[in-house]
Amino acid sequence: MMESEAMTQPGSGIEVTAHCPPLMPQYKLNKVELEIDGAVHSIEWDQPAFFAASPGVHRVKVGVHGRLAKSGARRLDVGVEAGHVAEVAYSLSMLSLINPGKLELKGKRPSA
Repeated sequence: MMESEAMTQPGSGIEVTAHCPPLMPQYKLNKVELEIDGAVHSIEWDQPAFFAASPGVHRVKVGVHGRLAKSGARRLDVGVEAGHVAEVAYSLSMLSLINPGKLELKGKRPSA
């Protein structure tokens, strides 16, 4: 469960970066819809977005929903360790009308 920064380990959290291929400009006109443990956020393409999270496992869901483009959502359970940032990447493919893209854990790094 997401908690306020005051209740998390210093710097522990999840960083999400969403990437869209250059040949799909209609998707870039929409923001990426990100959900972490039920809390919904809107993030920009190709800009890392950090969200403080307590150590433990968190459910991450990412998709694109807009007037000009839409993709289904992908889900991933992400483990956050105390004092670390879990790096998550979402990327669309050229077949995003059929395939909602790829959501994966890229790694982790110390928060300091």
